Amino acid sequence: MGGPWKARGFDPVAWRPPAARPDGQADPASARGGRDYVVGIVIGYLASVVTSIPIMLTLMKHGW
Repeated sequence: MGGPWKARGFDPVAWRPPAARPDGQADPASARGGRDYVVGIVIGYLASVVTSIPIMLTLMKHGW
């Protein structure tokens, strides 16, 4: 493995996956009551797709 991985000293042989948390929390954000920003990103993406469909249909209707 080369490039930035090698420059940062990444060793795939010595790497170990993260250990399971004993309290059952999936991530640090939920452990301290924080927000999960992935949900907001997905909602924003879906809203942009749903909004673009009527805009495209309107432009097609007017001959663009």
